[in-house]
Amino acid sequence: MNELTINGWQLLKLISALRSVGIDITLDEVQDALKALTRYPDLAPKLVLKSLFIHRQEDQPLFDMIYELLASAPSSSPDSEPTAPGQCTGSDQEEAGDGSHQGIGTGQGGITLHLKSAEESSPSRAISFQMPDLHYLMGLKGFPSTIEEEETQELDLGKQVRFILGQSGFLTWSNSLELAKGRGEVPEDQWLKFEAYRDFWQRRIHQVLWQERLSEQNRWDSFREINWRFKPLNSFTAAEEGMVQQALRQMGNQLAVHRGLRKKKAPRGRLRLSSLLKEMVRGNGSVFRFEYETPALKHPELIVLCDVSNSVAPFSQFLLYLCQRMKSRFRKVRLYLFIDGLWDITHEEWLASGDSMAEIRSWGRKHSSGFTDYGKVFKDFARDVLPSLSTRGTILIMGDGRNNFRPAQADYLQEIQGKVKHVFWLNPLAEKDWTLPDNLMGEYRNYCTRVFPCRNLSDLWRISKKVFS
Repeated sequence: MNELTINGWQLLKLISALRSVGIDITLDEVQDALKALTRYPDLAPKLVLKSLFIHRQEDQPLFDMIYELLASAPSSSPDSEPTAPGQCTGSDQEEAGDGSHQGIGTGQGGITLHLKSAEESSPSRAISFQMPDLHYLMGLKGFPSTIEEEETQELDLGKQVRFILGQSGFLTWSNSLELAKGRGEVPEDQWLKFEAYRDFWQRRIHQVLWQERLSEQNRWDSFREINWRFKPLNSFTAAEEGMVQQALRQMGNQLAVHRGLRKKKAPRGRLRLSSLLKEMVRGNGSVFRFEYETPALKHPELIVLCDVSNSVAPFSQFLLYLCQRMKSRFRKVRLYLFIDGLWDITHEEWLASGDSMAEIRSWGRKHSSGFTDYGKVFKDFARDVLPSLSTRGTILIMGDGRNNFRPAQADYLQEIQGKVKHVFWLNPLAEKDWTLPDNLMGEYRNYCTRVFPCRNLSDLWRISKKVFS
């Protein structure tokens, strides 16, 4: 990777780019960076800036991407391309023979793997792959392009990466190699070599796509979707969900300490200053009895209703996880799942585990037709649950409002709103989609305290502070 030459202008560009993608950098941190770069000229600038600007491990890949994009100058020369692990030389490619899998167009670095022989008497086979020119593949017909919708642009990098890997022949070659591994023909050292090569090209393809995107749009804020705070909650991989759950735990801990300003008497807690002063007056400076106080719970009862149809289930999973982290701060918490029926899951043991997605989906398959019916759900809730709720309770609804052209029955939601203190609706769809023909948000929002778009962790954090603080 090229090293970025840090001067005043480059530093300003880096800070502006990081702020645009959602990483906060204070003026004090900028001043510290200038001092450190001046005082320690022998240290790598990237290491200095990362240590001062990045405070969470999850932000390090995003910093690396921004830094590399600023440091890399686009070039069409193959000699300027980074070298892939295990890149083969020209002689290596000649040795590949009939077992090689060649790509299309100009090569950008290949790899040759030597496999075990199926028969002991024959020599080991060698198979190779050479990655074609990425820009050539991006110009092929069918390459997924930017989707333009009104003022927003959404680029599905995953589809573009899969297209490039497919058209290059890498997926076919990779599949044949995995089959060979299953037959025991791939030695462990050769498999590790392949994995390093695969990971390199995954990163390299992403970098080239990001460079193209930056050159076309000339704006950094379009990279916000890469920031885990602004990444849609339904797009996290299984490996990334642990990171999201850790962030939700921290959010829950922070929200839990904001328990309202009102205090109430308690057998233990903080000393009541007013009572202490009165006792000192009565006892002429002596105190014979102490009184304590604790913060009064602002929301004594929390009721959470989560749509678990396929389109909303990933969002509901994280809301349920956050509410579980804050459960001890409420007098009572009730958790419900719904599609076309309502299911109480408050006491289900699987809620305590981080991996609840499989259970959430299984409930939808076991107990419903798979088509959401908000009207029926609100009717069942008003009949079976509402009579037992506190008038000071808060209801959270996670759902997209799409009712599959079934009756809205909004009068039941109106009845629910009249009984409890607040009804907050969290919708994972963009607001422009709330007016689609099968979406009833225009009708339901009349009976909600507030309706919030909720697509990512940043939205969930902002909403939680308004609801629970």
